[in-house]
Amino acid sequence: MKLIPKTPLVILLLLLQACSGDKAADDKGKSSPKQVSTSVAALRDTQIIETLPGTIEARRSARIHNQQAGVIDQILAFQGDKVKQGALLARLDDKLLSAQRDKAMATLEQGKLDLKRAEALAANKLISDDALAQARTRVAVAQADARLAQAQFDYSRITAPFNGVISERLIDEGDVVANQTPLFTLLDTQSLKAIVSVPENLLVQLAVNNTASITIDSARLKDIPGRITRVSPALNELTRQGEIEIEISPVPAGMLPGQICQVNLQGRQTATLMVDFDAIRHDTGGAFVYVLQADKVQRVGVQTGVQHEGHIEIVHGIQAGDVVVTKGFTGLHDGKAVTLANQ
Repeated sequence: MKLIPKTPLVILLLLLQACSGDKAADDKGKSSPKQVSTSVAALRDTQIIETLPGTIEARRSARIHNQQAGVIDQILAFQGDKVKQGALLARLDDKLLSAQRDKAMATLEQGKLDLKRAEALAANKLISDDALAQARTRVAVAQADARLAQAQFDYSRITAPFNGVISERLIDEGDVVANQTPLFTLLDTQSLKAIVSVPENLLVQLAVNNTASITIDSARLKDIPGRITRVSPALNELTRQGEIEIEISPVPAGMLPGQICQVNLQGRQTATLMVDFDAIRHDTGGAFVYVLQADKVQRVGVQTGVQHEGHIEIVHGIQAGDVVVTKGFTGLHDGKAVTLANQ
């Protein structure tokens, strides 16, 4: 008896079984839950602590100008000199001013003598009341002229408005200076402040009289105490930051205006919604988390804030008590069935 070859039929059956097996495996893979670890979004007491760069400045500084035009006759203070309030810094040539003052004083003295004679004559009815009034007016005008001449003479003396250090000398002897020419810059180096630009999220937590600490590496100064004296009421439109001023008192040796410093600032303690930092995912759409919904996960976009001790603030997107995935992200997607590894 002749046997009919069964090879084509066998091959067909094997192919059908293979396809069926692959489909079953695929279906099993699609329905297999993903094992993940989770944590709970919760309110935590947090305090923002940031170290920000700043600049040391004098709390009091003055650009000293002359109030009388003239020629610089003498300079008595130079860059780096410490001066006391009222100390003479420079002097203008005062020959003309001195002569004008002397003339005004002489005119005043003559006017007083004329008035005295006029009063004696008026007492004996020898001059009119109008003549007496004119004599008195001449004295009043002469007094005003004398005060003006004295003030102009005094303005030829350039003095320090407060105790400080000369940081700039902008003139030389013999210079001809117009009125209101800048001559010196004076700094009060015993009254310093730190100026710091602070990001929005921290600025709103700062207030006048909050403490701060200041470090200046170049001067080997560390943790110098300071006190916030001013907080900007508005933000810079470009940087979204606001300035604060920190008073430094007493001023330690080695601290100078213009130095770069590092300022440690602490915000107030607040209850903040936080999640584990590992829960945050990013893509082109921004930050998001996977929130557990029954036995599946839902992708939820979030806005994050500050980081604190392994956690990150959630400004918007989820609520306290929501369970978020922290591990097992490979192959995870919106609507994926999951099981909990941490149960």
